[in-house]
Amino acid sequence: MNDKNKVNKLVGVICAGLLLTHLISGAHENKQVKEKILKLSADTIKQLEVEAGAGSIKLIGNDGNEIVVTAKITKGSDTDYELSLEKKRGRAYLIARNDANYSNNQHHFEIDLEISMPSKLSIDLTDGSGDISIKNMLSDVNITDGSGDIRISNVGGKVEINDGSGSITTKNLSDDLDISDGSGDINIEQVTGSVVVHDGSGSINVDTVGNFELVQDGSGDLDVTNVTGEVDLGKHKRKYR
Repeated sequence: MNDKNKVNKLVGVICAGLLLTHLISGAHENKQVKEKILKLSADTIKQLEVEAGAGSIKLIGNDGNEIVVTAKITKGSDTDYELSLEKKRGRAYLIARNDANYSNNQHHFEIDLEISMPSKLSIDLTDGSGDISIKNMLSDVNITDGSGDIRISNVGGKVEINDGSGSITTKNLSDDLDISDGSGDINIEQVTGSVVVHDGSGSINVDTVGNFELVQDGSGDLDVTNVTGEVDLGKHKRKYR
């Protein structure tokens, strides 16, 4: 290749790079970020049901009597979404999702939620993707999650988790814990009740629980210590110490 052809090729590469940079920059310029606050009295309400798409969820219980949701919305300029908090038949319903699932940069979308609510309410949460943190609740917690890490602490009621992927960490639970997990590490600490785990893959660490049962097992290390009741590993052959 002569010098002229080399120069022409170099110019072409530079132009292509500049064009790609411009397209990506334009995509990010189209991204919009806004914040909204939703409030609802918790009088006569016994449960909060959440249906969320993409974005993180941080939920904290308190002694008040109001549900307060702070939503940070990040979206493309032409992405429609639904965000609502309302009462129906003795329950509070929180919906935070987009009308269509876009994955490219021009249609980036997520709603990050911070929820403050009375600790006496139970929770039924369905989430697409994003990390979940729940703490300081007195009633039952039920989570169905697609992907993202889950952290739960200081819960007085039963906890049930159905998770696709992502790590799960629980601590200081006063009732039973039931986990069905596709992939990701599981760390369980200080559960007064019984713990039941259905696991696909990932390590399992259990410390200080009432009873422990491993119903289904894929791959990964197993470490179980300080069980006051029964330990049932079934026919599974993981390392147990």
